[in-house]
Amino acid sequence: TVGLGLGHAGCFAAMYHTLNHSICKVTSFFCAGRVGQTYGTREMRLITGSLTACPIWGAGLFVSLLVLIGCAPGSIFLSEFLILRAGISGGHFWTGGVFLLSVAAVICGALRHAVGMAFGDEARPAQPSRQKVHPVTAALVAVMVGWLIFTGVWIPSGLSTILDRVAKVISGG
Repeated sequence: TVGLGLGHAGCFAAMYHTLNHSICKVTSFFCAGRVGQTYGTREMRLITGSLTACPIWGAGLFVSLLVLIGCAPGSIFLSEFLILRAGISGGHFWTGGVFLLSVAAVICGALRHAVGMAFGDEARPAQPSRQKVHPVTAALVAVMVGWLIFTGVWIPSGLSTILDRVAKVISGG
């Protein structure tokens, strides 16, 4: 929403953020569901050490959560950086500062939970059950996580063109 008020560059960044945020949410919910099935619970405080207990789903969940909260080199980091840059280059210093503080608060608040679920204590309340990993679902997670990292360091030119056109429509350009 902040990006939409920052002109063409902000709209471009907001649309890029929306696209990658949706891909990231789907990936994290898919992996969280599988981790929850493995542990027999959906309570985050009861899920610890998921990287060891269910490596594919635990890694997919951990990486997608890191991207979702804006850690580099994820695509959400890049879109948030582009929003911040649009704010500062447009002279919206207060908006950029509040945006930056908000992003920092999200990172600090969510990182503790993500790390706890991925690593956490080895002493778990219940022993997680092992599930067979289907190669197609593992490949799906790998492709999605790969997209989230890849688009954190480079925006493909075709996608950039589409986002530029959408941003022109939204910003009235």
